[in-house]
Amino acid sequence: DALVHDFAGKTLYSGFIDAYSPLTGEAEKVGGKGALHWNPKTHPERRVDLEYVPAPDLNRQLRAQGIAVRLLAPASGVIQGTSALVTTGDAGARQAVLKPRAAFHLSLDPGEGGGYPASAMGAVALLRQGFLDADWYRRAWEAHAKGAPRPEANAGLEMLGEALSGRLPLFLEAPDEIAVLRAHRLAGEFRLAPVLLGSGQE
Repeated sequence: DALVHDFAGKTLYSGFIDAYSPLTGEAEKVGGKGALHWNPKTHPERRVDLEYVPAPDLNRQLRAQGIAVRLLAPASGVIQGTSALVTTGDAGARQAVLKPRAAFHLSLDPGEGGGYPASAMGAVALLRQGFLDADWYRRAWEAHAKGAPRPEANAGLEMLGEALSGRLPLFLEAPDEIAVLRAHRLAGEFRLAPVLLGSGQE
């Protein structure tokens, strides 16, 4: 009952997995379907797998370094959305995506571009508000199932709630050693177990 693969004329070799690769070599589009968040740095409904367009030159460079698979993550925002696990092969976008929604990504870096938040304190406040809103949204739909009025549909809060439930791995970017302490405190407050993405200077 074995499954046989015929690799005659092919070469089979091991490859590295890049555990975090920001979406920079490919075109980055921020946005998604459904009701969007009021803050431009918050887009939990974003899905990299729906945006991914293979970059042949970049994939060729990565393969030359031995990288066969990478976690392609959104690269902007505080609440960033979901990443995708993709190959560095020559296949088209559909064949290259191995896992469409691999993890959910957050950041304590307010980023550039102006607007709120513009500070680390603001980024923490925005994350906390997002977590509280997602929990309210979940409870509102539970109440609706028992006869309460139907809440407005919000794709972003639904996706964020799913990430906070533990059904997806949670990546939290901490750009410096102080942010690591903030991330630890935030995770404890909301009973989260994130993967901390550090700067290398901790």
